[in-house]
Amino acid sequence: MSLVAALDWVEACVRFTVTVVPPGKISLGIPAYGYDWNLKAGTGRQIHWKDIPALIASTGATPQWDAVASSPFFSYRAEKGANHIVWYEDATNISLKSALAVSYNLAGVSVFALGFEDQIFWDAVHAGGF
Repeated sequence: MSLVAALDWVEACVRFTVTVVPPGKISLGIPAYGYDWNLKAGTGRQIHWKDIPALIASTGATPQWDAVASSPFFSYRAEKGANHIVWYEDATNISLKSALAVSYNLAGVSVFALGFEDQIFWDAVHAGGF
């Protein structure tokens, strides 16, 4: 069970990529989704950015922050008793990733996938400098 993309890992990828590709030709992909892992079954499913607040509300979960990964997550117990952990993107880490694109002079950012996000996502991208 893993998170979407830790900030330090993303930066290491960008740092390497700019050594072999001109920064102006690189668009940093930013995910508009998370993963909901069923710890009992050992399976996961993608959850769209815009659906995460409803899942938090419906499960009564308390979002937490992983400082090492610069990534939010939360845990909950499903109706059938299975424990879940959800790793996802939020406005804070989206703006941090967008800021990476600015600091490395990349061409821009791209999102996977259009329709998964909402206006808050785009506000976070702009808060990072784009």
